[in-house]
Amino acid sequence: MTKVLECVYDEGEYIAGKSTTIILENGDMNLKYALAVLNSRLVSFWYKIYFRSLALAGGYLRIGNNEIKTIPIPDVTPAQQISIIELVDQILDTKSTNPDSDTSHLENEIDKLVYALYNLTSVEIAIVEASE
Repeated sequence: MTKVLECVYDEGEYIAGKSTTIILENGDMNLKYALAVLNSRLVSFWYKIYFRSLALAGGYLRIGNNEIKTIPIPDVTPAQQISIIELVDQILDTKSTNPDSDTSHLENEIDKLVYALYNLTSVEIAIVEASE
């Protein structure tokens, strides 16, 4: 159980549990781009509001295929995904060396790029960041 979306990039190293939702690459959307958007503060904020009726005791989220399919991920060109993918690669490289490494500065950079994808104003960003 979780209070925020927790998505993991897998190159075939893990065995999915029974309640795991698997997302496969589709069209021009790179999986690392999707990973970054799904793990962003904004999408967790949106998810908690949109699916609040599905929340479990303690604010834990119920996450399934139908809910994941509902998340509005911006459809951008592969070129527009590059800066986000590069940050994801840095996080993955850092975590592969030391899983306990602090990558929050890179995650914050991704959040800024995701806010821009959704054209959020500074007021809207402040609301998302104050919700944690």
